[in-house]
Amino acid sequence: RCCEKLGVVKAGADEPDAPCTVGFCDLMRDVAQNGTLAEMLSVITVCEWTYLTWANRVLAADAGVNREDFVTYEWVDLHSGPEFEGVVAYF
Repeated sequence: RCCEKLGVVKAGADEPDAPCTVGFCDLMRDVAQNGTLAEMLSVITVCEWTYLTWANRVLAADAGVNREDFVTYEWVDLHSGPEFEGVVAYF
């Protein structure tokens, strides 16, 4: 639904991913298939901690979260709050 609203499905379908995105996806796939539990937790922690940090920055901004636009608020709500912070801390 977010991709459709942002036009990603049609406009971005033929564009290649950025090299950093390809590298990170390759790393996650490789660790998922061949890594130890510690390596898997390391990779997922970096990902989720980054999302938590971004969501908290949006919440702390003067403008707050635009509740009129589900693209923003659903993502921020999913990646913030005590429950998500607890998951990241557990990792």
